[in-house]
Amino acid sequence: MPGEPDDVIHQLVVGGDAAIAEIIERAHTSDDVTTIVAAALFAAAPGDLLDRAAGVATTTRDRQVVAIAVAHVAGDADRVDALARDHLVDHPASVLVAWITANTANTHPQPPNPEGPVMSHTTTTTSFQSPVHQHPARRSLRPWWKWLLVALAFPVAGLIGHLVAGRVDSVSAAVLGGVITGAGLGAAQWALLRHRGIGIRWIPATAAGLGVGLAVGAALVSYRTDITSLVGMGAVSGLGVGIAQGAMLGNTKRMLGWAIATAALWAVGWATTTAGGIRVEEQFVVFGAYGAIASTFLQSIIIGSFIPAKAVQS
Repeated sequence: MPGEPDDVIHQLVVGGDAAIAEIIERAHTSDDVTTIVAAALFAAAPGDLLDRAAGVATTTRDRQVVAIAVAHVAGDADRVDALARDHLVDHPASVLVAWITANTANTHPQPPNPEGPVMSHTTTTTSFQSPVHQHPARRSLRPWWKWLLVALAFPVAGLIGHLVAGRVDSVSAAVLGGVITGAGLGAAQWALLRHRGIGIRWIPATAAGLGVGLAVGAALVSYRTDITSLVGMGAVSGLGVGIAQGAMLGNTKRMLGWAIATAALWAVGWATTTAGGIRVEEQFVVFGAYGAIASTFLQSIIIGSFIPAKAVQS
């Protein structure tokens, strides 16, 4: 069986079920991303092959191909279209990506064929009806461990905000401390999320969201520092951050989900920090290391549902 990408595509088009079965078999040991992705599109259970493709992808081009295939398997036509447009600008000869794009838009799902992959031929066109549409990609709830690095930014950014703005005991102090701290947190988050397509506007959005959210939340609890007050302040602060960041996620549903999740996580952060015996009576801008670790870990579990990796986690 030829190993070159063009030969793989040719075999899929003209080789029949036997050729497709052979490609699927070879894909389990092949290191060629095109071969593995092509096989996944016709496999009854494409998830393992797509995971393998992600594992061997070493170039931006290959990672893009895997990301497009993952979106295709999940039935996410809008994401396929967006990713494929960018990919084809740089790689206009990518036959596999062109085929995926066309079939995501035009192919109706067919029940899996126990006899093997289904191919239908006409005198003018060749089309494939892949059973992969019956097996949407599942979002894992495993933590994105690299995201825990963000926890390191909370005490550092919070200390800088506290030194500059002082205690959060007025609207002006809350706004100034929130903006400074939010910029630091946003920069730390963006450093990881830029690999998932998040733009640098994430930083000023986080700064503005925390500045407004903290000012409102602290005022609502009259700047008290008992655990109930701090949990309430945290929820409002997190809501401000979540709304500002969520506006960059592409649709209202994601924005609302991200805002609610962030509000809850910031409430958890303040509850954990207060329960840990930190001197919260000094009216800090943001919770410390205990709360940062707890909230960031929980966020690492859900972040892929809102900001999925383009191909493999960076």
